[in-house]
Amino acid sequence: MDDFVVKDSGQRQEYASGMVRDVQDDKPMVRLIRSGPMFMRWAIHLTKGAVKYGRDNWTLADSADELERFKDSAARHFEQWLNGERDEDHAAAVFFNINAAEYVLDKIGAKTVFTEKEWLAYLDDTGHSVKVPEFGLDEDPEGEAELTWKRNAADRLTAGHGGYPEWSYE
Repeated sequence: MDDFVVKDSGQRQEYASGMVRDVQDDKPMVRLIRSGPMFMRWAIHLTKGAVKYGRDNWTLADSADELERFKDSAARHFEQWLNGERDEDHAAAVFFNINAAEYVLDKIGAKTVFTEKEWLAYLDDTGHSVKVPEFGLDEDPEGEAELTWKRNAADRLTAGHGGYPEWSYE
């Protein structure tokens, strides 16, 4: 627990009771997401998914393939919402799928070092293995050279634009 710090802006707000706190400037107003109907509808959607698939099942997703599934579902539900379809809560499904896609992007974006074998396991938007450009693996006799990729290049690939990541040895 000693690893945590109490952040401090250096400015104070004093209350009539005498309590003193750090100011709220530049901090997100998280409770604003509760305005309007979507917060509860999203929660209901998540609850129904938890009953059907298990609590937080969607947080197991960690691949470009799963990312594409969330993006496809978000797009489909958005179209259904735009068309006024009311057979299910398409608006809540859009919220769910965008959140899940961003979760996966953060998860796979946090891992910036891959072996060649790991990278080849990622799929492009056609479902075929990504072809890695030549970059001199003969310098690594075991074939386990670690490669890095830049987040924007990975985003282009997972967004289906067909761009190759930029490679470098770690």
